Amino acid sequence: MASAGIIPGMITCVFSGGVAAFGLYLLTLCATYTHHRRSSFFAVSQLTFPSAAVFFDAAIAIKCFGVSISYLIIVKGLMPNVVQSFYHVLTPSSTHPPPWALNGANWITIFMVVLIPLAFLRRLDSLRHTSYVALFAVGAWRFCTAARVV
Repeated sequence: MASAGIIPGMITCVFSGGVAAFGLYLLTLCATYTHHRRSSFFAVSQLTFPSAAVFFDAAIAIKCFGVSISYLIIVKGLMPNVVQSFYHVLTPSSTHPPPWALNGANWITIFMVVLIPLAFLRRLDSLRHTSYVALFAVGAWRFCTAARVV
């Protein structure tokens, strides 16, 4: 959006969301042909290309790895700024955050310690705990921005 503008950026977001929704729709259509309660990318790919089903799983694993790396980059780049904002809002005096809190590698370690156990939960609906973490982060961000405006 920064280089193209707001209207082309919005069109791109809507188009990307539509393509993702269409892909999920096609996946649900394909999942109706698999055995009951055994719908997965691997099951669908075994029906379509039985000899290449492992390659579909490998592609999904590579994609998930890429997404997780981008989250690590975001955490490393933004958490020191978030900590500085919290210290600015919560302590109006000129105190600075501790040096360990301004190191991005420490924040990656902290997030990994918290989120890795959540990634290995057995049921998919257990991931609601990560949603709680995300909601808390959004709430904390809103608190900081609201307190900074006042």
